[in-house]
Amino acid sequence: MTAFASKFLRTPDFFPGRIAGEPFGEAQVSIELAGDRYRLVGLNHLQRASVEQRFPTRLREPGKGDVEIRVFPIAKEEFTTFDVAGWTYWMDFDHQPQRVRMAAVDFLGIVEFDRAAPSETSESAVFVDRVTRAALWTFESESLSIGVLENFLRVVLSYRLLGRGGVMLHSAAVANCDGARVFVGHSGAGKSTLSQLSADAGHQVLSDDINTLVPHRAEGNSFAVDQVPFAGDFGNERLSEGKFPLVGIYRLVQAEKHGLEPLAPSDTLALLLANSPFVNSDEHRMDRLLEVLLRLVASIGGHRLLFRQDAGFWDLLSLGQAELKTPS
Repeated sequence: MTAFASKFLRTPDFFPGRIAGEPFGEAQVSIELAGDRYRLVGLNHLQRASVEQRFPTRLREPGKGDVEIRVFPIAKEEFTTFDVAGWTYWMDFDHQPQRVRMAAVDFLGIVEFDRAAPSETSESAVFVDRVTRAALWTFESESLSIGVLENFLRVVLSYRLLGRGGVMLHSAAVANCDGARVFVGHSGAGKSTLSQLSADAGHQVLSDDINTLVPHRAEGNSFAVDQVPFAGDFGNERLSEGKFPLVGIYRLVQAEKHGLEPLAPSDTLALLLANSPFVNSDEHRMDRLLEVLLRLVASIGGHRLLFRQDAGFWDLLSLGQAELKTPS
């Protein structure tokens, strides 16, 4: 078996053993994502400026409830060098009960948890791991690479959401006056094309890449899509911010004509599981993930959207979910 981080580190055994080190500087900044605040600590002033420039509408005053992310320098020479031409970006993970370690081509990271047992007053029937703090090591010193930060934040966010009873999905999401619809499909299925067509038709595109589904407490056992600023080919500049009730989940399938078909609950569960990045490969959090996804399937169900890559599919969606019965 290949040792953890051996692809990315010259000496994998030297991976940091705990969250500690000399910071880049004394600056900090808090940003809000999907209802939680994440406070980056240990930045220099240029790094803080780069974060503020990337997330101008997400900046918040630091508070006691923030998830603390400490940022540390690491020598570039610690990383291996290899030809990335044609290489598909990936990260190496080491899943443990109390923490998750990760290594990538340009950073290292740790996410730590507090583990809570099920209780009579809790909605959860399994152990719930809540992210308490995290750490990021990178060799970017003059400014914090936004690519590094976003890749790391996606991991932290996916685990934080799971602890709250939500999930991060690789998907497109589009909102209008009815609420938000989430479209899930493999790479190349047409998520970015659907997003562009939807924007041209006057709908709000939340993302064509990453979306967060969170419990919607005001509506009982239902969910909402809380927009986060992570996009694919559609681009971040045109995304619409906001939190919208979830009104539909669709498996996106390219076809010669538009169509809409009920998706069996088991197929909807499999679709969501396959598209819940990072947490779906963590054996220590699998029971919790299945619990959340089963609640999501019971709440909203799923449909298969046959997609001809033009905006005509919205005529089908405008009929309303009430006319489309999901099999039991």
